[in-house]
Order: sequence, then structure tokens, then C-alpha cells
Amino acid sequence: MEGLTPAILSSVVAYLLSSACALLLVRRRFRNPRLRGLSIVIGMLPLLQALTLLNQRGLNLFGLNQVTDLVDLFVSMLCLWSIHLLDVESRDRHQTDMKLRLVESEAVARAPGVVNG
Repeated sequence: MEGLTPAILSSVVAYLLSSACALLLVRRRFRNPRLRGLSIVIGMLPLLQALTLLNQRGLNLFGLNQVTDLVDLFVSMLCLWSIHLLDVESRDRHQTDMKLRLVESEAVARAPGVVNG
């Protein structure tokens, strides 16, 4: 077993704090289920990274022998989810732009002094 140096322990504490902050952010801020899910996935990554680091140092917590597989799974999920969110947000932005243009053209058409026809 390799030693748990202060640098390793500091990294583990930082990972755990990152996960806790992400989960608090989910609980307090986000109402959108897509952003909540993405924040949960992002919050789990530092936790799993801490477990991987401890596992590499010979300290096997929770009986997880293949923590790196879980980290890879969450990274893959994060990539897929991010692409999906970018697509959804892009589509929503395009629809909002179109609606604003329609409202703007109706307002111009109804303005006094504008000739219809």
C-alpha cells in the first residue's frame, strides 16, 4: 500500500467538497430537471475520482474494485448529456428567436402610420 500523503488527502477532501457543493447547488438552485440531472452527474465525478485515488493508494472503500469503470461510465454519461442539452437549448433558443420575430413584425404592422397591403 502506497502512503496516503498530505497531498493525496487534500485532493480527496477537495473532491468531496466539490461533490457536496454540486449536490447543494442541485438542491437549492435548479428547477429545470435537465440541469439538475447534469449537475448530479457532474457532482458524482469528483466523488468517484476520490474513490479512484484512494483505491490506487491501496485503500479499498465500499468494496469497489473497479471504480475506474464507474468514472469512465459517468464521463461518458456527462458527454452524452452535454450534447443532448446543447441540442435542446439550441432548439429552444431558435424557437424563441422565431417567436420574437413574429411578435415584432406584428407590432410593426399595427403601428400607426404603417400602411398594410
